[in-house]
Amino acid sequence: MTMVILFLHELLNICDIVFFTIQIIKMKYIFFTIISGISLNAYCQTTFDVFNYTEPKEWKKEIKSSMVSYTITDAKKGSYCIISLYANTSGKETLQASFDNEWQELVATNLGVTIKPQCSKGKNLNDWETMTGVALFEFNGGNSAAILSTYTNTGKAASILIVFNNQAYQPDVDSFLKKLSLNKPGAISASNGKGTLSDYEFTPPPGFSKVVKANEIVLSAVLTDQHVPMIISVLPMQPSSGNLETDMNTLFFSVFKGWNNYNHWSAPFPVTYKGTTTNGYNYIIEHRDIQQTDNSESLLSATLLLVQVNNQVAIFAGSYKQKSAALWSNLVEHLRDQYIYLLHSLSFKNYKPDPVPISIIGKWAAKSSSTGSFYEFYSNGTFSWSGGTSFKTRYDDNYDKVTITTRANDGKWSLKGNELTIYYNTTKKTSQYKLRLYYDKNLDGTWMKRLGWFSIYETGGFGELAFFPDKD
Repeated sequence: MTMVILFLHELLNICDIVFFTIQIIKMKYIFFTIISGISLNAYCQTTFDVFNYTEPKEWKKEIKSSMVSYTITDAKKGSYCIISLYANTSGKETLQASFDNEWQELVATNLGVTIKPQCSKGKNLNDWETMTGVALFEFNGGNSAAILSTYTNTGKAASILIVFNNQAYQPDVDSFLKKLSLNKPGAISASNGKGTLSDYEFTPPPGFSKVVKANEIVLSAVLTDQHVPMIISVLPMQPSSGNLETDMNTLFFSVFKGWNNYNHWSAPFPVTYKGTTTNGYNYIIEHRDIQQTDNSESLLSATLLLVQVNNQVAIFAGSYKQKSAALWSNLVEHLRDQYIYLLHSLSFKNYKPDPVPISIIGKWAAKSSSTGSFYEFYSNGTFSWSGGTSFKTRYDDNYDKVTITTRANDGKWSLKGNELTIYYNTTKKTSQYKLRLYYDKNLDGTWMKRLGWFSIYETGGFGELAFFPDKD
């Protein structure tokens, strides 16, 4: 790694002066020690596609469908450095052809660099062939350098591009490269690399059409009662920070770009839930009302579902246009139900975590301002239930008349996976539900445990009733 530091020191110094062909020639022999010096140890904490690395601290992170980048700038000095990692794609017939293709797209086209790079082949890394090229170019009246490393194997090509104009960033770049490693090509999958849309396995909600595009799966339907188009976009996976709340904060307005929060008169935003599906996938759901940045009259109710798939997150982005603020409650709950339907069928081909058992023994309650439903489940497979409703009417100027109706029942229950079957002794009827344990975020930032009972009605509709632990 000593040669890596020497190279960066040389190159970053050159960026502060004029272009000299002899300096580029000199650099080409030093540069490729970067590749041979990359560590193969798995001590880094972040994974993107085939790359394992430690994120540079205090650098701005940007995530797109096929790349992740880290940027640092100093406005006073006019300096910058960008490290970009590009997901593997189909490679060309040879290493040189793959590198040339990556250089043309990532450097020549994106940065407008017309100078041909000085290239050389490096040592193989975990069965990946490597080639690196470097070129100096003018940018904003100053001199910058572009370093592209391309890695190929079994018809795949992945790249790292470093662009900078000041040697002050040398220590951070050195540290990043020292802690960089690559997975073996055979390990590329949703579990530790870039999950593709073909990794998603789910059943669309009833009434939704499904259109598969190159970088998106679009689910769409029209609510017959309000004639409001509802769309759910299934997007390529993105790198995860390892914390779904952090990922949600990072990705929400990256997915809904050009929009910002709209403070709704009838509900606090955002509304956030998190949990684990019974087949082991951690997830987080967030609802927001948003408005276009340049058009405050354009309102959208948006929901983002992120599902942890090892070191990445799968993304479901749902939305519908608001015709009236009065429709919010009905529509947002309808959209939420579509997500719950998806959650109960969701899995991923290349990542199968251990199932998570659900225990319902104990007391559970569901309450509103006028109704209540209370269950107690016993370990012997029996349960008791009580419920009530209240109806208030105006009696006179001083009093209201409240009518309260109560009921009770009991019976037997069984739970297989997350499928709950209940037999009521009084009515002799059987009901079936799909359960999920999740947490609802309160306004003060704390989380409340919930048990969702999801059922499909005889009419074909579906919905979920939320219970919480009843501590009397």
